This record gives sequence, structure tokens and C-alpha cells, in this order.
Amino acid sequence: MPVSRLKETVNAIEQGDYDVEPDVRTKDELEVLSDSIVNMSHGLKERERLKESFGRFTNRQIAEKAMKGELQLGGENRFITIFFTDIRNFTEYSEKLQPDEVVTFLNDFLEIMVECITKTGGCVDKFIGDAIMAVWGAPNSSASPKDDALAAVTSAFLMRNALTEYNQTRVKQGLKPIHTGCGINSGEVVAGQVGSHERMEYTVIGDTVNLASRIESINKQLSTDILITENTYKLIKEYVVAEKMPSFHVKGKKKAVKLYAPVALKQSADGLLDNAEQCKTLKELRKKLGMKEPDLSGVDIDEEEKKYNIG
Repeated sequence: MPVSRLKETVNAIEQGDYDVEPDVRTKDELEVLSDSIVNMSHGLKERERLKESFGRFTNRQIAEKAMKGELQLGGENRFITIFFTDIRNFTEYSEKLQPDEVVTFLNDFLEIMVECITKTGGCVDKFIGDAIMAVWGAPNSSASPKDDALAAVTSAFLMRNALTEYNQTRVKQGLKPIHTGCGINSGEVVAGQVGSHERMEYTVIGDTVNLASRIESINKQLSTDILITENTYKLIKEYVVAEKMPSFHVKGKKKAVKLYAPVALKQSADGLLDNAEQCKTLKELRKKLGMKEPDLSGVDIDEEEKKYNIG
């Protein structure tokens, strides 16, 4: 029956099958309706294609809001958890590669890391060379700041495990393993569209962001791969095994910032690490990751990170 075929087609489209067609040729109003349903299906398919393509350049959450016309210039106050992660000594490493080899390496690396972010509902804010800036709590948020913080730290642990497997493959290929540093902080930010009416970018701005970026670089001095601030630790301390690290003075902060090195998660977001092998101590973790024990007595808590030399 033509009506039954039309109903089946509409149900299929509702389930996301945009290629189905009723093919009703009754030369009456039902045929006109059938053609309209086909046109609608093609339009929805194109919309999904554009959303998928746009989401690859930004983020699927942003893409959906943009296509609904929900993104405007301006911002709103949000409590978020944010992290920065990048590759240790990437400049030195990339100098030995051809430009196309650098791009291939970065694409492989970022593919693995971004998957860890999306698994926990995070939003990739931007790529900064070999670095990733990601946010939990904007543009969409979990049920609470605690959930966002736990999701962010879970993502960092997923990255740790994924990088271990990635390095095992590199070593088999005769390549050196790579190490990363991750800085995580929680707090108030302004989240929204920044730019002009011709070009906009969704991002988060504020001291919370700056601090996360700065503590990421401290991992190298402490021989750690993940550092979280006291702000984040207080939100998830019942879920995480972490060792307190020396407090650091960072630019723009009068008081020293209290830092913690997460070793294991007692409970992860969505149970993503329930079956994962985790170390019990930071010393054990450093050994597993191939990182040397630092001489903390020689660490200058007031030293600014320097990424260049003059002369």
C-alpha cells in the first residue's frame, strides 16, 4: 500500500536512514507527498554531511550549535575543567624530520589523543602546533563540576595508556618513545564566541585557562606526565590516588600554586578505566613511563619556563 510505504520511509528517515525512498507513483496527492519526502530526506542527508565536515574542523558540539543558529558573539560565565597537553622536546624532534613527515606524525598522534577526549565528552578547543587545548563544561556540561573534572582527568589517564601502547609500536620500529605533559585546572571562565561577524571562534578565556597552560610546562621539571591544581584535586580527591608535589610560583599569581600528580583513579568517568592496569605510586609510574626520578632539591619553584635562548 502507498500509505504504508510512505510511513515506512518516514520511520526510516527518523532513524537516520536518508537513502530510503518510497517510490510511490500514484499520479495523485500521494505521489506529490512522496516526492516531498524524498527531497526532505536529501536535504537532511546534506545537513548531516555538512555537520560532520564542519565538526572535523571545530567540534561536533560546536557544529550542532552553529547549524541551529545558537552561536552568537559574546560569552557567558562557566565553571569548567580545562587541560593543555603537548609533546616534550617536540621542536628538537621535528627538526630531524621533513615537513611532510612532521604532519604525518602529528596526525597519527593527535588522532589517538583526540579519541581519548571525545570518549569522555570533552571539547577540543584548538590545536596549537603539537599541543591540544580541551575543555569539559563548555559548550555542554555534565551534571556537575565534579563530573567535568573527573571526565577531564579520566581523559588524561586514557591518553597515558594510549601513549604507552603507541610508544611500544614506535620502539618496535626502531623509533624513540615520546613523552607528553598535561596540565589540568578547574574554575570560572568566560566561554563563548570571540572574533568578528566575519570570523568567529568558540573558546574559553580567563585566569583558569592561563594557569592550566602554565602548569603543563612544569611537568618537565617534576618528571611527571600529568599535573592537576588544588582546584581540580578538591573536586575529585575521593576518586583519585595522587601525590602532592612542590608548590610553584607562576606568573600572575601572588601565592604558590599547590599541585598534585595523579597516579591512579579509584573510579573513572563512565567506568572507562575499570579494567586498566594502574600503578600504585609515582615512583612506579615513572619507571613504567621511562622517566627519571627528579632531584626536587634542585628544582627552582620561582623559575619561569624558558622556551628560547638568546645569543
